[in-house]
Amino acid sequence: MMIVTNRTIQGLFLACALITPVAVSAQGYPSKPVRLILPVPPGGVGDLVARQLAQRLSQHWGQQVLIDHRAGATGLIGLGLAAKAPPDGYTLLWGSSNNMSMNPALLGKPSPAKDYAAITPVVTFPNILVVHPSLPVKSMKELLALARNHPGKLRFGSAGNGSTNHLSAEVLQSQTGVRITHVPYKGGGPALIDLLGGHIEAQFATSPSGMSYIRAGKLKPLMVTSATRLTALPAIPSAPEAGVPNLVVSTWNGIFAPAATADNLTGALHAAITAALGNKEMTERIVAQAAEVYLLAPDAFAAMIDKEHAFWSGVVKKLNLQME
Repeated sequence: MMIVTNRTIQGLFLACALITPVAVSAQGYPSKPVRLILPVPPGGVGDLVARQLAQRLSQHWGQQVLIDHRAGATGLIGLGLAAKAPPDGYTLLWGSSNNMSMNPALLGKPSPAKDYAAITPVVTFPNILVVHPSLPVKSMKELLALARNHPGKLRFGSAGNGSTNHLSAEVLQSQTGVRITHVPYKGGGPALIDLLGGHIEAQFATSPSGMSYIRAGKLKPLMVTSATRLTALPAIPSAPEAGVPNLVVSTWNGIFAPAATADNLTGALHAAITAALGNKEMTERIVAQAAEVYLLAPDAFAAMIDKEHAFWSGVVKKLNLQME
């Protein structure tokens, strides 16, 4: 895995800028507009980053990249359209960890990685374990001690059964032996509202959704569910630093093409997207939203998806979880 931060992005951009024109021009691609299917409704960080990337690619290629929202059926409508599209590079998919690894595991389905040509992840953002300021804890150690002393009394909100913040809380219980009470909501927003109101005590909020409340002092962050500290919150410990090394749970978004897309075309797409992400302004916008640019080679990306799917399948089986 390669997390690209401000310190490395300029070197990556220079390297990719040298190879991208050759790869794309050798295939004469693209010679017409490209469609990017988003299997989710408009709004949110993923949608914003997809639009920024589409704009950069449009400038880079001299051809429009058109956003096509196809939400519904837990993303299956958009996923199906992308899988059945001609493998010519003119229909791409904005996939996510939810619809590529987490949801299939919850539904007992195999990893969908084989149905698509993985190009590269684009952005990743972890969860942040946040608590109400009135809770008398200042660290994960203190939170776990409180939970052990009062089994089941600590209430964690989530966006619903099977959501990334729900599963983060389940993994926390499994790894630490604490017992907490899960309170599912119909979305992360309502859960955050109840947390701010003191009706629940904690939540694994996605980093973009929690940042404004953290900066305003309305929520207290204890940990980020990533392997390293988040650039936007350098003082908050990562999961390994907080004593739960296996609680590395991040939401990512990435680009896919139909499964039969030729290797030279996926390579050209990967190079063009990497170069587009080398734009300093775009990178700074992503970091400001408590996210990170995230790049992998196509083979490594596909392998990562299979690994994630296997991990979540194990969690679902162990905890007997079911999709809402």
